[in-house]
Amino acid sequence: MHYAFEKVTAIALFTKTSNRSNKASVYAAEIGGKWQIDPKWALGASYNYMKGNAQLNKNHAHQINSTLSYSLSKRTLVYVQQIYQRTNKDARASINGLFGPDDASSSRNQSISRIGIQTFF
Repeated sequence: MHYAFEKVTAIALFTKTSNRSNKASVYAAEIGGKWQIDPKWALGASYNYMKGNAQLNKNHAHQINSTLSYSLSKRTLVYVQQIYQRTNKDARASINGLFGPDDASSSRNQSISRIGIQTFF
C-alpha cells in the first residue's frame, strides 16, 4: 500500500513466502516512507521485521533501510543507501541482494552501504 500526502509517501507491506518442497516459510512486514524534499532530492526510510517458521528455526530479523537520492533527469538518479540488519542470537544476519557464498555475516549483525546510479526505462 502507498499513501501520498503532498511531499510524503507512506508505505506498508506484508508478505508470506513459502517453499513447497521443504515447507519453509518467511513472514515479512515493512513500514516506511519517502519525503520528496524538493524536485531533485528525496529521503526514504523503512523498517522490516522478518520471521521464519519452525523449518527455519523460528529465526527472526529486524532491518532498517535509509536512502538519499538526487535526480539527474526524469530517467536517472544517483543515491546513497545504508542498511542495517540484526537477527536473533542463533542466526547470522544476511541482507537480501548479496549473492556470494561468504555474504552472510559471521554474527547476528550486518550493515552495508551503497552508492549507485539508477536508470528507469
